[in-house]
Amino acid sequence: MPFAYYERLSARDRAIYRRSDSVTSLVLPRPRELHGLVEELRVALASEERRPVDAASSALALGLAGQLELPPVRV
Repeated sequence: MPFAYYERLSARDRAIYRRSDSVTSLVLPRPRELHGLVEELRVALASEERRPVDAASSALALGLAGQLELPPVRV
């Protein structure tokens, strides 16, 4: 079920939304390379400190984007 704003989207944007919504999984070419970053995020979240969480989540997002050949992202 689309979000409430779906009805306000243009036909082009609705098509983009539907294509995006149909993606159910992504295959990472080298997932093991990200295991350390996931562990860093787990530890950072357990610390309940914002700076380590920000750093770890940013590093993981950059790692994911890199493996998926996407432009760098900012968290």
